[in-house]
Amino acid sequence: MTAPTELLLGTASAAFTTADLAAVRSSLRDRLCHPHATSVDLEVRPDVLRDPARAAGSDRFRWSPATVRRSLGLAALDACAAGRFRTPAEAVIGVADEAVDAWQRTGWRQFHWEPWLATAGPGARGAVLAEATTWASLLWPMLDWQGLTTQRQVRFGGPARRVTFAGGPVGRLRARADVRVGRPGASEGHPGDGVQPGGSERPDGEGSRRRDVQGNSGPGAEGGAGTSARDDAGEHVTSSTVVTVCAGTPGPTWRAELALVALVDLLAGPPRPTARRVVGLWPESCTARSLDVGRDELEVAARAVIDVVGAVVGAAVRVAAGPEAGAATASSPGGSEQSAHPAVQEEAA
Repeated sequence: MTAPTELLLGTASAAFTTADLAAVRSSLRDRLCHPHATSVDLEVRPDVLRDPARAAGSDRFRWSPATVRRSLGLAALDACAAGRFRTPAEAVIGVADEAVDAWQRTGWRQFHWEPWLATAGPGARGAVLAEATTWASLLWPMLDWQGLTTQRQVRFGGPARRVTFAGGPVGRLRARADVRVGRPGASEGHPGDGVQPGGSERPDGEGSRRRDVQGNSGPGAEGGAGTSARDDAGEHVTSSTVVTVCAGTPGPTWRAELALVALVDLLAGPPRPTARRVVGLWPESCTARSLDVGRDELEVAARAVIDVVGAVVGAAVRVAAGPEAGAATASSPGGSEQSAHPAVQEEAA
């Protein structure tokens, strides 16, 4: 058994309550919806915590080898774990052919990229297969996939989950679970989520699950978002381990990145099974880290989101105000630059 597999099978030690999650949600709602940010459109994802410059602006989505590789790669891993193929390279070709053939016969798009891949030229198709094969081949030896699927409930892929806080455009959070490992007897997946292996990368609604968080909602009002590792009576509920695949090597923000995956999973709800542990895999460096989800971890994610949004919004406000406002800010008492976002000022105080 590989060391990352042992992380998946371990028992989470942290815990949180419904009230804990409601407090974190309320803090995010109050701090993200700010009038200074009405002209700024941001989406905060785990990779944005590593590089805040990625938060502002987004290109129109289009299918490409890069946007297909995760979906196709996860479906290939699922097929290998089920014993249908011996290697990810074989599985990528087989799954892609099966998906396109099924779409051409029935019109059913299991992954959404079938029409694009069916009309792609030989070069583009080759690039898709190469990208997905590389992605899946790096991930395949990290975990005992066949052992996991025999002993546990394993779901590959699934759509990205989003949470939008009503009252301001900057409150959009997005994260995804690449693999979800549940305990024996756990109910698999979430109502409304697609259960197709690999899911879809498409961010425009077809491959995403979105939850709008209302400003006056109470604990549990967001379709189960208040449900946590303990119910209102303090009893533990069914839990799962969420796996997220990351690029490169773990950076200084790795803990906040994994915590954000759990926070979005819980707020998007209904969390059945509940994310109690997040395991991050960095296949390129063959590194794995785990994070047990408790109140402290949820607050770490919330603070990281608030800091990123505050920095980006503050910069946008200064640019909009012109050079005179920037000079006035730079000459503020103490000689240090003050953020235009009150949330950041509060944290500093």
